[in-house]
Amino acid sequence: MGIRQCGKTYISQLFAEENYKHVVYINFIKQKRRKEAFYDSKDVPREIWRKAFHQVW
Repeated sequence: MGIRQCGKTYISQLFAEENYKHVVYINFIKQKRRKEAFYDSKDVPREIWRKAFHQVW
């Protein structure tokens, strides 16, 4: 959360790309149906890993 249009997404993606070999970026604004996959989850990072490697999307 924070003020709009100040580069939060950009700087987060830049940091991730410069510091990690693999990066997962999910845009819940453009892909609203993706949110449904996490409605009942209390462990979102685990769900991302599970879905990424099992291609449940």
